[in-house]
Amino acid sequence: MYTKFKFHLDRDDIMRGKERIHSVTIIGLFLLGIIAIWAPAAEADEALKQQVTVLFMEKGCVGCHIIPGIPEAVGQIGPNLGHLKDKPRFAGNVLENTPENLRLWLRNPKEVKTTMMPNPWLTEKEITLILKYFKEM
Repeated sequence: MYTKFKFHLDRDDIMRGKERIHSVTIIGLFLLGIIAIWAPAAEADEALKQQVTVLFMEKGCVGCHIIPGIPEAVGQIGPNLGHLKDKPRFAGNVLENTPENLRLWLRNPKEVKTTMMPNPWLTEKEITLILKYFKEM
């Protein structure tokens, strides 16, 4: 003996099912959108970090400074550059911490004050890259 089941879906049941599918689709697209926006930003951050790491290695910054996010930067002669963006002043408390003053300092520190820091001979593009890194760090 077999039991027969009868399904009856009325129009309201079908519409509720479509609404659920529609809701799940919208949520899925939303999450994919977040991932699509977030992934390139993470890749850009990693690309910036790699560029700055190479620059700091080439210019010798890692020999004098601790620079968070760059394992090779373990120097003890210069100041720790962690939280640079949060410090109100820098360069031995001589300069107010502004992008303009950081740019001036990075162009040639010895023009600003007597310092052990050598002129790193950075291009304007390299200085902009460094400022962006410290701003986002």
